[in-house]
Amino acid sequence: MSGVTKWMSGVRSAVQRAWRFTVDDVWDLDVGSLSGLHGLGVRTVRVVSLVFRGFRDDECPMHAAALTFNTLMAIVPILALSLALARGLGNEDVAKDRIRGMVSDWTERFEEARVAQFHSGVITVDPVTQEPIDPAVVPDVDGAFGSLPKEIDRLVEAGFAKVENVSFAALGGMGLCVLIWMVISVLGKIENSFNRVWGLPAGRSLWRKFTDYLSVLFILPFLALLASSLPVVDFATRFLDHSTAELVRAFMGSGFLKNLMVIVLSTLSFGFVIMFMPNTRVRIWPGLIGGVISALLFITWMLLCARLQVGAAKYGKIYGSFATVPIILAWVYVSWEIVLFGAEVAFAVQNCTTYRMEREARTASLQSRAMLALSLVIEAARTMHRKEANPFDVEAYAHQNRVPVRFVNGVVSELAQAGLMGELSGEQGHYVLRHAPTDLSVKDVVDAIMLHGAAPEALGLDDLDPAVAKLVQQVDGSLAASIGQIYIQDLVTPAGTTA
Repeated sequence: MSGVTKWMSGVRSAVQRAWRFTVDDVWDLDVGSLSGLHGLGVRTVRVVSLVFRGFRDDECPMHAAALTFNTLMAIVPILALSLALARGLGNEDVAKDRIRGMVSDWTERFEEARVAQFHSGVITVDPVTQEPIDPAVVPDVDGAFGSLPKEIDRLVEAGFAKVENVSFAALGGMGLCVLIWMVISVLGKIENSFNRVWGLPAGRSLWRKFTDYLSVLFILPFLALLASSLPVVDFATRFLDHSTAELVRAFMGSGFLKNLMVIVLSTLSFGFVIMFMPNTRVRIWPGLIGGVISALLFITWMLLCARLQVGAAKYGKIYGSFATVPIILAWVYVSWEIVLFGAEVAFAVQNCTTYRMEREARTASLQSRAMLALSLVIEAARTMHRKEANPFDVEAYAHQNRVPVRFVNGVVSELAQAGLMGELSGEQGHYVLRHAPTDLSVKDVVDAIMLHGAAPEALGLDDLDPAVAKLVQQVDGSLAASIGQIYIQDLVTPAGTTA
């Protein structure tokens, strides 16, 4: 018994050491001094730790729940606008066939899993008659939920029917504006969840939402239809002899290539969402890594759904005709969790140089915020002073100076709200000063940070103690006397010298 106890104690101690290394010690290592696989391993552990920490701290499960509701609310308006464009181009039937084809490819995996599990000896039993259910034929009894793939097909056709009933002529101009506003509003909520991952307090402006969302909503379906209609196989085999062409056709139709294309297209789709939705620039490499992780997790989730739905017929006895609802909700919810997890991966990879500081960025002190605000304003003034072609790039500044991106985004947002800095239209992440450096004092910048948020009067603090209010006024007066006459221009490095 003592030997078992000693062994268990050793295992517990090893687990505790591994946990302590993952949470704390790994951040103290100098990655630059590590070589080869050792350095790569430390970086990987840091990325994984940052991803799971961010997934928890950013409340991704809660955002996924909200996005589930928003997604279901947006299906009909988005389909209506997209199919209306396809109808105008004369490709509405092609678009519907493509959607049906993708859904059929998905549901066929469900049927294959049901049949395979049945023949492997795992038999679904009817909860009432206790008789085995043939997976190939699952009848609908009294309107209860029968086959999940058939029910999904019914939902798709019902969605098309609802969209066909949307008459833009009957809606009129006002109704069309309301429909477009619904789509923009829902997509804006999706953007807010991604902005939370990247630490962006402010989202796109209303005009940018209108242009960005609708352009993607209208252009992408058209490009997808165009790509799906290209004669890729015929073009690839046109200049080959008959035997080689047959081999190419066989390879293009093989299961391996189909599975590979599923992974590639899923990666590109998730990568596009991860890079497009947040109101910041996401580089291609981190976006694709996040897309790969999301694609693999999503495909695994789909296969798991195919396995789990084998016994789903029994829930028809509980939920009746509503049996599909909890399954669809669970599927959409987990799918959004996977997408947000991929966004966390992209953020961790892109901001790999500030691992340790990202942990502390959420609890930055007022002094730290004021120091960063002054540094940002001075650097923006230097950019203006040097008359550079490119305006001040906030993200590049964060990476060059190894400052947490979330921290920088938060402080820049406060400076923008105070009217000291403004983002250039059409140049995401590039800011300029809204006042001349000769007119902007250090006190103005400090006040932008100190006075950000609700004023003491709004919280009833001015009535607590007159002596405290008087003391605060004296401190503010002393601060104005000491730095009120120091202007940003006085701190800007003259042209031709190195900052």
